[in-house]
Amino acid sequence: MINVEIRTPDVTIFKQHMTDELAGFSDIHDIPRDKAGIILFYDNDDRVMFVAKARKLRFRTKKHLEDQFSPLKDVRDEIAKISVWYVDSAMEREMLETYFINTERATYNREKVFFE
Repeated sequence: MINVEIRTPDVTIFKQHMTDELAGFSDIHDIPRDKAGIILFYDNDDRVMFVAKARKLRFRTKKHLEDQFSPLKDVRDEIAKISVWYVDSAMEREMLETYFINTERATYNREKVFFE
C-alpha cells in the first residue's frame, strides 16, 4: 500500500477578469520556470478540470493556456484557478499525476483513468 500525503500547493493563481493576458492569468510569473512538479487546473466550482506534470512548470502551464493542441483549448474560459506543487522526482510526479486524476476525477484527463 502506498500512502500519499498531499500538502498545500506551493503556488496558486486565480483568473483576473480584467486582463486578456494568458486566458486571464496575469500572475503566471508567480509559477517558477526552473521547477518541476504537478499542475491542477480548476473550474469556477473548484472542480479539477485537468492534471498535468512538468519538468518546467511555467512553460507547461503557459502551453496549456496558449497551445492549440492542449486538451483545454476549447474550455480555457472555464479555468478559474491553477495550483502548482513542486515535485523534483520524476517517479513521484508520475504517481501524483495518476493519483490526482483519479481521486479528483479530472474532467479532461483521459489517460491514466481508473474510475470509469
